[in-house]
Amino acid sequence: MKGYFRLIFAFNVTAFATLYIQIWHLVDSGKHLDYDGNSIYMSHIDTGASIWNGYKNGVIRPDSIFVIEDVFVSDIDVANGNTGLTYPNGKIDHGP
Repeated sequence: MKGYFRLIFAFNVTAFATLYIQIWHLVDSGKHLDYDGNSIYMSHIDTGASIWNGYKNGVIRPDSIFVIEDVFVSDIDVANGNTGLTYPNGKIDHGP
C-alpha cells in the first residue's frame, strides 16, 4: 500500500514524503525481531528498540549466537531519492 503525507514545519517549510506499507514483516515465529548491523545509526536502532520494549518487553532484541538474525541494518549511499530500504529477507539499508 502506498500513501503520501505532507509535513509543515514551524519555519513555514513544507516537506513531502512517500510512505509504503508492506504486506510482510520481519518478526520470527517466536514473535521476536533479532537485529544486528554495521550502520553508523545503530545507536538510534538500539534506542528505538528500547522504546518499543518499554511498551512490550523483549520483542526487539540484539542478535546473539543463540538465535537466528532476523534483521541486518547497514548504510547505503545512493542518489535515487530513497532514505532507507527494507527487504523481506531482513536487510535494512539506511540512506545518508
